[in-house]
Amino acid sequence: MVKSMKKVLIILMVCFIVCSCGNKKEEDSKLISGKDAKIEVINNSAILVDVREKSEYEENHISGALSIPLGNLDKIKEEIPSKDKVIIVYCASGTRSKKAKEKLLDMGYKKVYDLGSMVNWYE
Repeated sequence: MVKSMKKVLIILMVCFIVCSCGNKKEEDSKLISGKDAKIEVINNSAILVDVREKSEYEENHISGALSIPLGNLDKIKEEIPSKDKVIIVYCASGTRSKKAKEKLLDMGYKKVYDLGSMVNWYE
């Protein structure tokens, strides 16, 4: 009986650890809603960054957004030198913006949010 209780406890502990790690990763990849993004822009002077290609940006973009394609994201240092500035990235579907968010965090920017698709701005 004691052996089976130990096994159950070990299994529960492993499940707890796995679930805890999964929740953190899920939280890290959370998107910011359009409503919350607008609040960040108004209250905290957040900077919107469109990480689509220049041609996509020229076709249509969120008013006031900077155009810095994902492939040129290293150039963001010229536009936004402060690592403490609130940055909200977006693209067409959310794939490039997720990569951009991860890259910016790796570059040392501390307050980076992922809007995902630009259509989320209008929700």
